[in-house]
Amino acid sequence: MNKKIIIFSLVSIILVAMVAVFIISKNKPTKNNDFLNNVQSSLQCAKEGETIGASGMPISCCSGLKAIGGWPGGYDGDCTLPPPPTGLGICAKCGDSKCDINNGENKCNCKEDCK
Repeated sequence: MNKKIIIFSLVSIILVAMVAVFIISKNKPTKNNDFLNNVQSSLQCAKEGETIGASGMPISCCSGLKAIGGWPGGYDGDCTLPPPPTGLGICAKCGDSKCDINNGENKCNCKEDCK
């Protein structure tokens, strides 16, 4: 009779420990959770004047905005120069008939607004 009680107690303790480990592991942050949070934040769109194109940044501009690149302040009249090699873009309202130099628009990256 004592053996049955001891075995039952040991099995009960093991089961409780397994449940506790399972609960703790479910609530513990993991690298996968961090990755998913970064992906989720990068799915949001960038607003006017915000940058896209790098890790942790949005991947696209919000509706009505266009990603423009190029040298800040223009190309000093020479639009044949290649853009900087950063791969970044600034979201601007290119196409609204206003040359917004504060948000990076110039005659080389937003010809429709800056003439």
